[in-house]
Amino acid sequence: MRWAARIVFLLMLAAGVLLGIGLPKAVERLPGYEIARPTLYSADRGFSPAEVMLAPGEAPLFLTLAVFVGAPLRAGEERSTFALTLRDERGATVLDEVFALPNDPVRDESGRGYVYREMLVVDRHLDGRHAVELTIAPRPDPSIAAVELTVSASAIDLDPRLQPAGFILLVVGGIGLMLGFRGRREPPAPRWGRGRD
Repeated sequence: MRWAARIVFLLMLAAGVLLGIGLPKAVERLPGYEIARPTLYSADRGFSPAEVMLAPGEAPLFLTLAVFVGAPLRAGEERSTFALTLRDERGATVLDEVFALPNDPVRDESGRGYVYREMLVVDRHLDGRHAVELTIAPRPDPSIAAVELTVSASAIDLDPRLQPAGFILLVVGGIGLMLGFRGRREPPAPRWGRGRD
């Protein structure tokens, strides 16, 4: 009977880890459907203004910046930095972030150039039309062919009660498992004159 209780508590512990930690972390990094994919900069046209329509139910948002280059960007202080700003319909800034691009690019789909990709997770409920602005400082590198932003919504809309329930299962399963593996304490040996008939 003791082993059955251990199995039950072990299953509760595993379910708690999955629901309380694993699933929210996986969903947090799992973009779902695409909302918009504007080109914010190109070498021939320069900077292009863009707008995206967002809804609160789409949070968290996944903003993926793709920088297409003909050759790897310069290293050191002269390397271009990329800042993204989102403004609501009243002109108020709701997001102002600098993308930390990886040091090394990968080959793009055509195989003729390279691309740097970096994703930013925005866990905020944004509603309405938003203007998207890109800033490249100190100036666009000559090797940059285009900069594209992909805005995606979450793949799964988790029930907000799921994570607390997972933590409860985690605590109950952990405590039950610890108690289940505690060894039975043997009664102390009777001393002379005590516990004797």
